[in-house]
Amino acid sequence: MPEVLTCEQPLAAVIPATIEGRTCKKSWIDTYLEYTANHEATRKVHKWSAISVIAGALERKCWVDRGSYYLFPNLYVFIVGSSGVIRKSTSTAMAVKFLRNVESMRIMSERVTAASLIQQLHASGKVFQADGMDIRQSATYAYSSELVVLLKENFGSIQELLTTFYDCQPQDSTKPWIYETKGDGQIKIHGPCLNILGATTADWLVQCIPAEQMKGGFASRVMFVVENEIPRPVAWPMPPANYKLLESQLAHDLNIIHALSGEIKLTSEARDYFTHLYDTKLYPESHSNTDDRFNGYLARKHDTILKISQVFAVSENNDLLITKDHIERSLAEVEELEDLMVNAFAIGGDNELAPHMRSVKVKTKKEGVTTLSRLLAEMWQDTTETELRSVLEQLERMGHVKLQSQGNEVHVTHVRGSKDL
Repeated sequence: MPEVLTCEQPLAAVIPATIEGRTCKKSWIDTYLEYTANHEATRKVHKWSAISVIAGALERKCWVDRGSYYLFPNLYVFIVGSSGVIRKSTSTAMAVKFLRNVESMRIMSERVTAASLIQQLHASGKVFQADGMDIRQSATYAYSSELVVLLKENFGSIQELLTTFYDCQPQDSTKPWIYETKGDGQIKIHGPCLNILGATTADWLVQCIPAEQMKGGFASRVMFVVENEIPRPVAWPMPPANYKLLESQLAHDLNIIHALSGEIKLTSEARDYFTHLYDTKLYPESHSNTDDRFNGYLARKHDTILKISQVFAVSENNDLLITKDHIERSLAEVEELEDLMVNAFAIGGDNELAPHMRSVKVKTKKEGVTTLSRLLAEMWQDTTETELRSVLEQLERMGHVKLQSQGNEVHVTHVRGSKDL
């Protein structure tokens, strides 16, 4: 038999972590929200960008022991909103800037193939110390201000890899994930871990992720932060007066967060609360769900809450301790997304009129009152009058608009309080 060549993984030198005191007077996330308060983007977008950055800084060096597996805090966060309206690229870049300045952080190139994803994780191998032991990991952070650049051309070839690396498999970092190449033998990766922060529009998301995958395993691992609210106008987005101080504090404390390692434990109160939450809400919720698009997401929701709880815990201090408050806050943040998250899961649906329904909903919400003629003048390149009338009738039956005919014109009124599509 021919000899199998093995590409051993390079390792960065072991640098003992130095944990110093925090400088932020508030948690890292709350300080970051103060830092971005005058920016023309919504608080939701800034908050989830900050959550993603902390998850990225923790890499695979912290975890919650779930008994039969370890749960690492890595996340896939996709900011979804209209182009040029919610300032997706600008706001996410503001957060990632802090991560770029963290020593030894690996940030992936925006355009990847399956081969380059494997190569970049392979090159990120390093050792950290926890509980007196040297532990291997291969962690990297993927950021794309335009998610289509990261996913569109290669999603079909990397979706399985993205799922595997989200789950941080194999969990035992002494046993490498092995990739068999045709000409170069085996590539070994110890302790893979991937975080993703990306921004996209709903239309581009359709092109990034095929319909079947929006109902599959990959999408159920993504936090879709759908933002339809138009942010307040800020003609001159001036930084706060203490901008430099906040920036220095955020940079200092993120380096400390990056140096943390070891098991993140739950207080007895937090453990009891999570048990009750799982038994009475999360488990029944996942089994009573009738929307198959949400099956995978709801099945993982309890772990997602614990992932984000880890982020909230280290955002506050170095204790590596999750409290009941962290779990409650994590639950609230996740459920705030859910009403609009269904829109992301529905993007890949079979209703061909769905994109037009979303467009009309956005336009009528913005205008308050409009007409069929005006909508047709704006959308004639995408739809016919017959299709547009069908869209309006469906929206009326769903309680999103009210229609009133006056002569040859149809007046369309947005129903206040109706949920976004």
